[in-house]
Amino acid sequence: MSIFEDITAIQNIIYIVASILFISGIKMLGKEDTAVKGNFLSAFAMFIAVLATIIFIVDPVILLGGILLGAVIGSTIALKVKMTSIPEMVALFNGFGGLATFLIAWSEYNSIPDNYFQYLLVMVTIYIGGVTFTGSLIAYGKLSEKLKVAKTSIVTKIFTTIFYGSILFLIFSILLPFLPALGLISLQCC
Repeated sequence: MSIFEDITAIQNIIYIVASILFISGIKMLGKEDTAVKGNFLSAFAMFIAVLATIIFIVDPVILLGGILLGAVIGSTIALKVKMTSIPEMVALFNGFGGLATFLIAWSEYNSIPDNYFQYLLVMVTIYIGGVTFTGSLIAYGKLSEKLKVAKTSIVTKIFTTIFYGSILFLIFSILLPFLPALGLISLQCC
């Protein structure tokens, strides 16, 4: 079987090329004289990845409908925001991106992973999406001056404790498949 008969191989190659172009474009953003080229290169890489997704995976009507809906909602919000409130808007948009990541990974949580690497990816993605969402909400609150909490307050200490507890839970969740093999816990029911 040739590589061109296997659509997933072509799709993965396209994603790898798009990733390389995207990372190169992001790196170019660090210098003033290459920033414009980096922006175009990253945009082109994202276009390639979205195009590959439209062609190979998803029903294009659903994907384009989602893009259109997101563009209408985002544009409406962006047009109503004052220029001085742009950082708060960016924090909220970043938070909703984190929430979307969290919800997508959560939907994959109950599916049986094919291997440990997929399980690890789901757990880490749930964690990163949740932390991004909550952190962005806190950033929004602080930027808009609706949340005024000192670094030494009890609220800050409680949230810090919850954050470190969630890291411990993440580590436990990642190690959970190995614990029965080590004889530390039993996952038998009844």
